[in-house]
Amino acid sequence: SHKAICNLMSEVARVAKAEHFLFLAAKVGEEDESLSCYANIEFVENAKKINPNHQLIGGTAWVFSNTALQGILSHLFVDEAGQVSLANLVGMSPSTHLSRNDVANASRVVQVHFRGDL
Repeated sequence: SHKAICNLMSEVARVAKAEHFLFLAAKVGEEDESLSCYANIEFVENAKKINPNHQLIGGTAWVFSNTALQGILSHLFVDEAGQVSLANLVGMSPSTHLSRNDVANASRVVQVHFRGDL
């Protein structure tokens, strides 16, 4: 959900700020006031506005299945993984090495790594 995306990005930004770690992030979609206090998080309207300087990207499955992101990410962390269909995971996989993990459903944790063409 958009709330989960914003919560994760906010926590990463908070910890990074406390540790004096600089990074640039992009949140795809509408602005959220919970992230507006972080100057290093940009709001972009779609995946085509993401660039290689963004080290953290927040978005939905639709964002990561966009061909504009093909191969741009080193990792994709899926929150609420038990609620993400395999079809969506396959759709997002060209953008990254894929890790599927959900603490609340630890008994069902699965890691999937795609190498090369599907």
